[in-house]
Amino acid sequence: MRFTNAWGNIGVGNLEFFPIIPGVDVPETETQDSLQRLCDENENLVWTEVVSEFEYHAAHNPWYIADIGEFAVRESTPNVSGDIVTLPDGVTASSIKVGFCIIDVYKINGDNSPTSQRVYWDCEVTEQGIQSRWINYQSTEGNEVPITNLTPGEYYLTNEWNPTGIFIDDVTNNQSWMKFELTRDSNGNAKVIEIEGFSPG
Repeated sequence: MRFTNAWGNIGVGNLEFFPIIPGVDVPETETQDSLQRLCDENENLVWTEVVSEFEYHAAHNPWYIADIGEFAVRESTPNVSGDIVTLPDGVTASSIKVGFCIIDVYKINGDNSPTSQRVYWDCEVTEQGIQSRWINYQSTEGNEVPITNLTPGEYYLTNEWNPTGIFIDDVTNNQSWMKFELTRDSNGNAKVIEIEGFSPG
């Protein structure tokens, strides 16, 4: 199952990552440590630490941040999503997301989002992030969860930011979900029908 995805920064401060360049003799495509940086209300640096890696992806020529999020299909239990589904072949219906270009794409409130107001807009070897009250949008490529031979029924598709807790953020608002019904036609082809959804903020 493939889908689009968006991560919004509903906090009061910017989410910011920047790379540690290994050195002039290191190949340009070498994986680089990624630091998260926190600043106070006056934009003074107060904390920084290595939290992940920047990985070079030749197909698109940008740098992506590892282990950004987890997508999963979960059991439908009363009023809440349950455990991650295990498919008949033993594979879990989940995937860890490599962040495609963590940049400002549009504002949460729906206002015009001109490039001139974007703080983070480039996926080269430079800072990436999402400023406060902006959204990072991800197209379908790389957003997928296996559902081969999944039994028809009601399930939850969940999207959890920072699933391993490697980034510093408010972990109480990191999960969104879509409840859906899975049906299959006489040929076994799957159809997904959205029932309802939730996102924090």
